[in-house]
Amino acid sequence: MSEPTHQTGHGTDDRHRRQHDASEELARSLLFPPRAAAAARITGYAYTDRYDVIALTPWAPPVHRSPSSPTDAEIIERIRAELLLDGPDPLPALLTPGRNTILIPGAGRHARCAEELLTELADAADAALLATVVYAESEQVPAAAALSHELLEVAVRLDYRPGMYRWADLALPYHLTRPGPAFDRLGALLEPLAPHAHLLDTLMHHLDTGFQPRRTARRLGLHINTVRHRLERTHQLIGLDPMRPDDSWLLRSALIAHRYRNGG
Repeated sequence: MSEPTHQTGHGTDDRHRRQHDASEELARSLLFPPRAAAAARITGYAYTDRYDVIALTPWAPPVHRSPSSPTDAEIIERIRAELLLDGPDPLPALLTPGRNTILIPGAGRHARCAEELLTELADAADAALLATVVYAESEQVPAAAALSHELLEVAVRLDYRPGMYRWADLALPYHLTRPGPAFDRLGALLEPLAPHAHLLDTLMHHLDTGFQPRRTARRLGLHINTVRHRLERTHQLIGLDPMRPDDSWLLRSALIAHRYRNGG
């Protein structure tokens, strides 16, 4: 009687390596055209003309990391392995140090929700993930990838929580943080508070509580008169009154510019 045959680990490794090479080749061809359709045929993928372009990064503030926490490189390797389990033609992806891009075809069996994919990848990596997604026609994939990564940088610098964010979620902070005179002026508005960390911190919480001194005082564990004194001192330094809702839009915009400039 002949010995039963088993699939060897080496065979599985070879298959996964071929799948990885094929998915990366298609991702490169879409991100760096013009050979996307040809690459799809060569790698065996069903070419489509619509994609969700995802930019992704591990989310873990240093204060939350423990010695046993996986490194960013380990998290990305787990994501890569999870993508390879997606079948004979896993999602096109280009995962490189500091820049991770995944493409979801908008038609066929791979048509899926970006939020659903992020949940699956986070579970597989056992890590929190922060991601942005931009929808694009195939010829617009390079520009969509650039925008998606710019949006991701905004989300990272502004300390957004883990999750998937779309253009509608980040359009305002994105425009407020583009280089130019407006960004420079907004960023300069809060510079007088730089030597007064307690004033800046109070202002941030005051904006988050909807300009309600009592809520701000409770959040900070301070007497309401202390909060009012700090807000009045802030008014004297920057010329905008945190007690006036009419100044709220400019203060919020200035805070976004400040956080972006000093974040990340």
